[in-house]
Amino acid sequence: MKRSGRSLTPARTKGGPSERDAPLERLPPYDIDAEMGVLGSMLLDNDAIAHVVQALRPECFYKEAHRLLFETILHCYQEYNTVDLVILRDELKKLPSMSPGTQTALEQVGGAAYLMELEEAVPTAANVDYYAGIVKEKAVRRMLIETTTAIQRQAYEDSGEIGQLLDTAEKQMFELRDMRSVRPVQKVGDTLKLLIEHFDRREKEGLRGALTGVPTGFADLDELTGGLQPGEFVIIAARPSVGKTSLLLNMLHHISVVERAPSVLYSLEMNANQIVSNFLCIHNRIDGTRLRRVDLDDQQWQDLSYALDEFAEAPLYVDDTTGINILELRARARRMQERHGISLLAVDYLQLMEPTTTSSRNRTREQEVGEISRGLKGLARELNIPVVAAAQLNRSVEARLDHKPRLADLRESGSMEQDADVVVLLHREMVSAQERRSAADLVELIVAKQRNGPQGLVRLTFFPNFVRFEPAAPETFP
Repeated sequence: MKRSGRSLTPARTKGGPSERDAPLERLPPYDIDAEMGVLGSMLLDNDAIAHVVQALRPECFYKEAHRLLFETILHCYQEYNTVDLVILRDELKKLPSMSPGTQTALEQVGGAAYLMELEEAVPTAANVDYYAGIVKEKAVRRMLIETTTAIQRQAYEDSGEIGQLLDTAEKQMFELRDMRSVRPVQKVGDTLKLLIEHFDRREKEGLRGALTGVPTGFADLDELTGGLQPGEFVIIAARPSVGKTSLLLNMLHHISVVERAPSVLYSLEMNANQIVSNFLCIHNRIDGTRLRRVDLDDQQWQDLSYALDEFAEAPLYVDDTTGINILELRARARRMQERHGISLLAVDYLQLMEPTTTSSRNRTREQEVGEISRGLKGLARELNIPVVAAAQLNRSVEARLDHKPRLADLRESGSMEQDADVVVLLHREMVSAQERRSAADLVELIVAKQRNGPQGLVRLTFFPNFVRFEPAAPETFP
């Protein structure tokens, strides 16, 4: 007899609601045979435990007795490095029952006879992955039912902010769709072994000294950081008109146009036309003023046509929606990750993001910016990609004789310094507009914070008319 959940539809009573309106009494999805197959395979062959433990956790089993058996098998295996009927039976005898009418956990699960039935349920452990897949699928379906039910309940209650409700609902659905394999807590020695294997693999593939993160296009900066690392929150901060947006665009250009890695920019300051025009200036070293006036010679027009072909195929995305808040950004970013597999997300710039409705009530601007900063850090961890945000520094920079920025200059919130894994401060000596048209500017990238690496200084040359950063020749700096 098939032991899986069935739909039970109540009979229609005379004069009652129609079948369309009648509620359906349903059992949640489950498959007892598959659960028995998993447990029986674990008892038949302990090697099967290593497969199952990566895919399932106790909550994946529908039957309460099976959850207890799964936990006890894992405990026995970890304690004795093996498990069989005798070991499992003795261990269950030691545990108190959580079910009324029984004294021991062995009685709770059905006694020694049921343990024998489990072992006899499968002839071989070779199909354990198949059984585990069924159990996991049914568990996800049950979780989906529970999640959607909870979402409906919250929606009916008509309490709380709708933006928060939508974000919570989308996050829960995202986590269910991409439910990852559950792994047990690992000893440091086990993690170290995996790390050494990773090092050996990179050595064999000729990747000694290669970047471990997303390259920025600036060799000295990549040497200092190892590239922009997955899961890290990076802040590029400067006073207005110093070049933080231009630096961000240069990085995106290299990542998506040169390296062909998908990236997305959420621009709250410039529209898409302005951004794309700046990308063309960066790519072709075209004067931005001449491009806006369409004042180009024949060679520049030809170069521009080639650039258009390159950009048409580049996996570079721009979202210029204004007034976006952290909840909306997270929702959009999850969809971008799902559809395009983005390797980097950039925001220009952090302080232009709107607070959520709830945060705007009885909160200071410092608290609002802190919420945005924590949200971006959480997004980097959730998507496991670098999240890079431009940010404004406060006016205290201009009061110093050397005008050099410091971490304390991060405007409006000290939480930005705390949340960021990497903080890059831009220092550029200001010159007159006339001088800037005739000469490039020297810029220092001060890596003032790097959670997992050294601090340092990177020197670049900035060509404002081309919106382009290039490595500085050593003789250009004193």
